[in-house]
Amino acid sequence: MMLNKLATISLSLLFLFQFSVVTASETNHVTLNEQYVERAVLTTAVENREPVDDLGSSYTHSGEEFDRLAFFTHMVNHDGRGITHRWYRNGELDAEIELAVGSNSWRTYSTKQISHLEEGDWTVRVVNDGGDELVEYNFQVQR
Repeated sequence: MMLNKLATISLSLLFLFQFSVVTASETNHVTLNEQYVERAVLTTAVENREPVDDLGSSYTHSGEEFDRLAFFTHMVNHDGRGITHRWYRNGELDAEIELAVGSNSWRTYSTKQISHLEEGDWTVRVVNDGGDELVEYNFQVQR
């Protein structure tokens, strides 16, 4: 009797885990819609269609007049639809870059020159042609 109850509970848990669908992934600095976005990375450069590093949630400016940052996005299941990278500084829209998505697995990126005077809270939001937000990526720039 007890063994049957344990088996029933185990099967129920297995069923729950097997059929749970997670459509959004979130860490403390990035939220993304996994149905359309496989990866979203803030990086110092993109080479061979891949980010060279992952800056995470903070970036220390070099002190030069401008540093160039890139926001890399690996889109999936989004063939033929455009996306826009919107760069915000302290809540204000700073740049808007429209990008094409050419296949169901498409890597693309935008770049932004950050002045040594532009420290603060930054956010990159990725939206599709319909205005749906697919990524929100928050980071800080400091000197």
